[in-house]
Amino acid sequence: MEVYVVHLRQFVEFVGDKPIEEVHLFDDVIRYTRHLEGTGLTDNTINLAMTSLRQLWWAMYSLERQLDIRLPFLADVIPVKRLILARSHKPIGEAQYAALLESIASSTALPFVCSQDLAIFTLLCDTGLRISELVALNVSSIDMARRSAEVVTRKRVDHFKHRETYWTIETHLVLLQDLDKRQELTSSDELFINLQGRDRLTVRSIHRNLKEYLRHAKLDPSGFSPHSFRHG
Repeated sequence: MEVYVVHLRQFVEFVGDKPIEEVHLFDDVIRYTRHLEGTGLTDNTINLAMTSLRQLWWAMYSLERQLDIRLPFLADVIPVKRLILARSHKPIGEAQYAALLESIASSTALPFVCSQDLAIFTLLCDTGLRISELVALNVSSIDMARRSAEVVTRKRVDHFKHRETYWTIETHLVLLQDLDKRQELTSSDELFINLQGRDRLTVRSIHRNLKEYLRHAKLDPSGFSPHSFRHG
């Protein structure tokens, strides 16, 4: 997420410190894209800059009423080039994500397992969290009013970084349903738990569950990983 902040700061420097409601699609966003192309940056870097702006727009869209603002255009019109894949992880597309959600919904697993997995993959897709950050979340770290959570990232063995991540109202409703089922099983603080031992769910378990859902959806399980949501 730090790289998103860098790109957003560069965009602000380019267009000037103006209210978000005054940002113009052609005079600011498109002109900034042309500026980046003129500097000789790779398509991947330009794509990341535009994706950063889209992520900001999507986040602000859900806060329009709360902040008493009105965005001048929709996030989807911010140009992001197609068919540019991350080198390290293949992004999950809209069609694959929809198939994954359908696979979870039609699963024969216990209702709590399906509810928790739906919350896990919806959060991964909506927030771009690393899988290690997601499994470390606690119930006490969630701010229901702000639809956010405190995320802890291990930067070094002896150094941790704290930040806040946000999600949409649609994701929040999925999470609330999971929490409702969860309280029937445990009062522990770990947000996502292993059903057998009531311990914190592991990264390996999420990897395994994702592969099973992908197989059920007739998708290549080797083609995607939890990190695919971060790039998607």
